[in-house]
Amino acid sequence: MLRSKLRAWEVAALVAAHRPAGLAGVILVAPAPPKPADIPAEVRQSMAQAYLSRDSVLAAIEQVLTVLPLSAEIREQVVEDSLRGNPRARDAWPAGVVVEDISGDVGTIDVPVLVVAYLPRSRLEVLPGTGHFSPLEVPEAVAQVIRDFCVT
Repeated sequence: MLRSKLRAWEVAALVAAHRPAGLAGVILVAPAPPKPADIPAEVRQSMAQAYLSRDSVLAAIEQVLTVLPLSAEIREQVVEDSLRGNPRARDAWPAGVVVEDISGDVGTIDVPVLVVAYLPRSRLEVLPGTGHFSPLEVPEAVAQVIRDFCVT
């Protein structure tokens, strides 16, 4: 079932889950988790204000969206693009999109997926052929991943 309010990465993940003919893989750059965090209403309201003016976009860039500074040219492009966005899409994002749960769908993806993430000092370990209960399904593999992590 296709939902009406999805982030771009969620659309890519859902397409991958349905594996159309010719799909070789998916690349997700800086995706949100497939299961949303509990975002309080006041934070969602603040999010709704983030793209209403030049100042609010600049504040979002500097306080939330980046760690490294953007060049003046790129920062201006983000401001222009943000302010040019469709008001209905902008309003739908904090109201419903950030609370969409597609965790059941992403588990069915069976094509290669590259996730480019922004978690500082992180690394990803994939245990092929196992599910959410990997500590019970392949305890030795999980233990080895943990041992390797602890010695690095």
